[in-house]
Amino acid sequence: RDIYYLTEELVRRGHEVILFAKKGSNTRATRFYEYPSDDIETHLEFIMRHIPDDADIIHDHYGIVAKVNPPIPTIRNSHSKRVKGVQIPVYVSKTILKKYGKNNGYFVYNGISLQDYKFKKAKHDYLLYVGRIMEQKGVHLAIKVAKKTGKELIIAGTLHKGTPKKKKKYEDYFD
Repeated sequence: RDIYYLTEELVRRGHEVILFAKKGSNTRATRFYEYPSDDIETHLEFIMRHIPDDADIIHDHYGIVAKVNPPIPTIRNSHSKRVKGVQIPVYVSKTILKKYGKNNGYFVYNGISLQDYKFKKAKHDYLLYVGRIMEQKGVHLAIKVAKKTGKELIIAGTLHKGTPKKKKKYEDYFD
């Protein structure tokens, strides 16, 4: 959702935004190009064929374009790993910038729309984990805290596409 929020806010502020995304994406981008397939190997050629020569900046969320170092200034976003050989590396936290980026680059937190999340004074008595289910995101720590406190833990997310043996250690916790 962070790409959605960023796109919508930039458009709201009057910027021209050209978005390349999967079919079915919901956006108010000025121009929207749907990838012709889900095959990521075809995305770079598709983007380079359609990106205008007068683009001011590219924000590459997945590292598809940044690796070829185009003549247009390019920001490469990273959530959990070091990005090498890109013009402007941006990490989503100070910790990731320090650990993976070796303090080379910048950090910008992912934005959210507060209207999408209603504040409630009265809370339910459970713990909640939202995110990809992988060690780097700390799901194992959430499980450890739930066991230690005896509280119910709700996990919302997708299993990371890592090695099958790593997936197994989390699958035991699900109904």
